[in-house]
Amino acid sequence: VTKDGSAMSKSKGNIVDPDDILKRYGADTLRLFILFASPPDKEFAWAEEGVEGCFRFLIRVWTLVHENLGLFAAGAAGMDGVPAGDPAMPLVRKTHQTIRKVTEDISVRFHLNTAISSIMELCNLVRKERDGLSPAPAGRAALRLALESIIRLLAPLVPHLAEELWEKTGHRGLLSRSAWPAFD
Repeated sequence: VTKDGSAMSKSKGNIVDPDDILKRYGADTLRLFILFASPPDKEFAWAEEGVEGCFRFLIRVWTLVHENLGLFAAGAAGMDGVPAGDPAMPLVRKTHQTIRKVTEDISVRFHLNTAISSIMELCNLVRKERDGLSPAPAGRAALRLALESIIRLLAPLVPHLAEELWEKTGHRGLLSRSAWPAFD
């Protein structure tokens, strides 16, 4: 890890105190930034802006889930709630593509940074499409599937936030003990 152009080192006095980051942003933000900054086999430059960006992303996820808690009161979501050709089908397709990509990035390639990027893309699509999809039952099913998938996919990366959102959406039991989402 480099900072200000050279490797972090106590002797150089260019280290970042993790306690300060934890107090300001929380453990999940710090974890997300470290995992997002670079593949594990590469060096990365420490940037406070990156930490802030990860914090803003987690705030967006928190807000998006809370703004759509009503979707979770309606019961289970699934592809059977979205007929082929429905305007919600692109979101369902993107959700399953994201599950596949994140699954492969985590379990095969060990590229957590690209897994996180894929989750961010899905989150952005949900934010963009939610107003147009939420009036129809198939749209609500697609939105719920996407949001629930985002929470599940974030679980190994930001476990505290994911567990809290899992509970807020009405699920019983720990998210960490639930099955990994399947893609179709």
